[in-house]
Amino acid sequence: MKRFINILLLLAALAAGAVSCTVPRYVSAEPAFNDEWVGRSYSEIVQTFGAPDREVSDGQGGSIVVYEGGITEYLGSYYPGPTIIRRGENYMQYFVDEDGTCYKVLTDRVIQDGRRFYLMGTISLATFVASLLVGLIASAN
Repeated sequence: MKRFINILLLLAALAAGAVSCTVPRYVSAEPAFNDEWVGRSYSEIVQTFGAPDREVSDGQGGSIVVYEGGITEYLGSYYPGPTIIRRGENYMQYFVDEDGTCYKVLTDRVIQDGRRFYLMGTISLATFVASLLVGLIASAN
């Protein structure tokens, strides 16, 4: 019975470690914003986000509607306390053609896209579990 409990605890530690050895992966939000806003009108952009911070020519008869700054992004609860990714550097640029239709969006914003396996954490956990297993086997004999 003692051996069964030890093996069960070992498997639980291994499962918990495998889950903790993944980290969030962040990617550019540009594809998502392009999917959502390309083909929509200038008035929809302004109605959704308000007056732009500035508006400049795109050099082709259209304009670039710019929203910028003032946003702070945080990682979730992965680290003790909030961890700042960037402060005040966020921008959104909506490229609008001469007909008032959005044809491209540029941004420096990021979104979380799945999780990435953390190899070094897994190796150290496997080493710990192996030493624990060796200790259990040695104490059983």
